[in-house]
Amino acid sequence: MNKYIMYLLLLLIMGIQIIYMTKANLASIIQLLMIAIAISITDSLYRPNKKLRNITLIIINTAILSISHRIVWKEISISLIIVYAVFSVIFCLIARSEKRKEVNQ
Repeated sequence: MNKYIMYLLLLLIMGIQIIYMTKANLASIIQLLMIAIAISITDSLYRPNKKLRNITLIIINTAILSISHRIVWKEISISLIIVYAVFSVIFCLIARSEKRKEVNQ
């Protein structure tokens, strides 16, 4: 599956969530844009054999997602940070699979 399709599906799911939230406002739109920024940062900066760089990328994306949640909901917990770290790892795994496809072609 194409990485852009996977990213668009992820953004679509998050967009539908924002539509059905009672708190759909400018902050929610900012949160969706920050998630899109995290995805694009992962896509452009991920390198298959650079572990330290990729760990830093996961930390940056986790921070972006946590800050965006804090903007919307005014609170953040450790469990949510863990969830966002998992999302960041998923972003990197998708980027990794696509980078390997590029190298093999």
